[in-house]
Amino acid sequence: MAVIATAEHSAAFTRQLAAAGIDVRAARDSGRLVTLDAAETLARFTVDGAVDRERFEATVATRIRALRARFPGGALRAYGEMVGLLWQAGEYAAAIKLEALWNELLLDEPIRLYCAYPIDVLGKEFCADDVDALLGAHTHLVPAADELANAVDEAIGDVLGPAAAALLKAAMNAGETPSGAALPRGEATILWLRRHLSRYATEIVARARARTRAAA
Repeated sequence: MAVIATAEHSAAFTRQLAAAGIDVRAARDSGRLVTLDAAETLARFTVDGAVDRERFEATVATRIRALRARFPGGALRAYGEMVGLLWQAGEYAAAIKLEALWNELLLDEPIRLYCAYPIDVLGKEFCADDVDALLGAHTHLVPAADELANAVDEAIGDVLGPAAAALLKAAMNAGETPSGAALPRGEATILWLRRHLSRYATEIVARARARTRAAA
């Protein structure tokens, strides 16, 4: 397993592995567990804020291929937060390019890649085309908050009244989720609102945010 994360999250991984009965030190010593700092690793293949393909190959891809070669019969899992760091810094183009490089690597190496993003789906930035490009680079998406869809539904009802049911049906059947990604309903509805009902989207999203905060 390869973990490319912040120090805090790497520590959380190792705690969970230990709690599951895995000898973390032995896993590290044998090379079955590799932990890398996300920011330090990212710095090795970026130049002036841009992702460099050759440096990514030399730093990340080479390490992943070495793990596959060392344990050819095992299932390799990787978790990364580097794209999340780029997104959080507003480097959207670089984040999307890094996702593309990961996907190219996945075509050659049969690994399972997991990642996490600090994206505020109720924020103004969750409406740009960059969001579709980023989310569309994934096969499945798991929301951090299961109550989001209900909060959005209720907010639509508050703002639109009787028209809410028809709007929700249109949003669910729009077929505009990012290509290849199973976008959760709450997130998909927000994107639909921002594209097609921008007049009401700001108020609906604000009410949904208030509901999620009240439920926290």
